Amino acid sequence: MVAEFAIYPMGESHYSKIIAEVVQEIKNSGLEFRLGPMGTSIEGEADELFHVIQKCFQLVDKSHDRVIMQATFDNKDISKRHVMEGMVKSVLSKVGEINPGVQSQFSKSASKNKGGICG
Repeated sequence: MVAEFAIYPMGESHYSKIIAEVVQEIKNSGLEFRLGPMGTSIEGEADELFHVIQKCFQLVDKSHDRVIMQATFDNKDISKRHVMEGMVKSVLSKVGEINPGVQSQFSKSASKNKGGICG
C-alpha cells in the first residue's frame, strides 16, 4: 500500500521544526518514504501505514491545540518493493524529454532510499 499525507499544525507560521520531528518518526518506523514540498509518501503494509500516520498525528497533537491532516491511500500491491519509485518512473518515462533538474532531483531522492515528508 502507498499513502501520502500532510499534517498542518494550526497557529504556526513555519512548520519545519515540527515536521522534522514527524520525519524522524517516519524514519524510526523503517518504512520507505519520500519527502515532498507539501506532503510525505510512504509505502508498506496497511497496518504499518495506519500505525505510523497515527503516531505522526499524535506527535503533532501533543504540542498544538488544533491539527489538520490530509491522507490519501492506494492499496497497490507492494509485493515488489519501491512501488513509489516505480509509479513516478512510469509517468516520467511517458513524458519523454524530462527537465534534467526534475530527473536529477528524483534520482537523488530515490537513491537515498529514504527521503520523504509530512508537509
